[in-house]
Formats: sequence, C-alpha cells, structure tokens
Amino acid sequence: MQQPLPMWIAGGADPAVRRAAQMADGWVIAPGWNRSTIERGGQVYQNALAEFGREEDGNEVVLRRDVHLAGTNEAARREAGPLFENGYRGMRGADLEESLFVGGPGECVEYLKELEALGVDRALFRCALDEPEQAAQTIQVLGEEVIPALS
Repeated sequence: MQQPLPMWIAGGADPAVRRAAQMADGWVIAPGWNRSTIERGGQVYQNALAEFGREEDGNEVVLRRDVHLAGTNEAARREAGPLFENGYRGMRGADLEESLFVGGPGECVEYLKELEALGVDRALFRCALDEPEQAAQTIQVLGEEVIPALS
C-alpha cells in the first residue's frame, strides 16, 4: 500500500474544489461534468492550489466517469441504447451524451487523451451497465486495449 495513503476529495461546487486543493492530494471531478465544466473546475482547482501555496505536482485531478465499452463504437452504442432512450441517473439528452462514455477502445483512448489535455491525471471508471457480462466486457476492453494504448 502506498504510504502515505493519498486522500482525494470529490466535489462539484467551487467551495468543494477549493477544499480539495487546500486539504487533499487530489480532486475527483463530479461524474456528470462535461468538458467545459471540467475545464472551468480545473481552473478553480489550479488557482486554489496557487492560493494555498501548494504544488501542482502530487495533487492529482481524477475524472470519475460511468462507461460502457465494447469491441467497436457501434456495438457499445447498440448495447447501451436503453440508457440513452430511458435516461441514466437523472441525465438525458446532451448532458447524458457528454457525461457518460460509451464506445470502443479507440474512442476511449481518444477521449482520455482529450481529457488529459484539460488537466486530468487519472480516470476512475464505473460500469454503466449492471449486467455482469457487460460489466466484465467493459473491464476486459479497458485492461486489454485501452490501458496498453495509453502506457
């Protein structure tokens, strides 16, 4: 186990983002945030780090995102169709499209590189589909195709 154990604080409101910058080793981005909100929140976090005299190194920005992955973008979209039709965790339409990642390994790698350019250091994924086979599929695609492409 890493010593000392890093502590991350999640939050979506500016005071919570500032608290993460002041007290924690990282900030976990609220899962429903889109790219522009991530960029704005990242600026709040960076400004607060500077205000509190904390170094950017060692203070991580962690994206928390619900995902469904398959071998191709088309297969993933087809399998996750009910999420887009019925809504997911209170989200619908454009909000859902921007805050839930569904796709193939290539699209996921591209997405993560875009978020890295916004200052994201790590990704924390939760499987969007509850069925064990589909959750296992997402984990397998991450482990076999996405992570090696980013290493």
